[in-house]
Amino acid sequence: MEQLLKEIMGQINNRFDQFEKVQKEMQADIGAIKSEQSEMKKDIAEFKSDQVEIKQSISALQAEQGEIKQSISSLQSEQGEIKQSISSLQAEQGEIKQNVSSLQSEQGEMRKEIAFYYGSMMRELENTRIEMRSSFKHLEGRVDINQDVIKMLGEKKREGQTR
Repeated sequence: MEQLLKEIMGQINNRFDQFEKVQKEMQADIGAIKSEQSEMKKDIAEFKSDQVEIKQSISALQAEQGEIKQSISSLQSEQGEIKQSISSLQAEQGEIKQNVSSLQSEQGEMRKEIAFYYGSMMRELENTRIEMRSSFKHLEGRVDINQDVIKMLGEKKREGQTR
């Protein structure tokens, strides 16, 4: 019986040793888990910090988006003004085209009148030239007659002096 008790005690001691071993392994595992948990807490803190930075970035982006929307609105307003200016310029251009067309029509009429007056003036100039030529021929004839008379007078005078 003593032997039995020793065996039982040996088995119990073995069991306690195993429990102690298992307990040490569990404590080591718990330590590792606590270490991992600590790392996870650090990671969570980093994630929270990153999340705050992301929220700040989102807020900054939203502010910029608001500014961009205002710029777009301003550009749309300016574009509307430009479109109105273009419409006004197109209307003025239409008026100018009408004026140019009217001026071209008047210019065509003026060219016809100028051509008529130029033709009349050239005919009148030709008639004047013909009249002047006739007058010059008449004068030339008179000059010839006068020269002949002067020669005759000169000859008579010489004859009268020589006699």
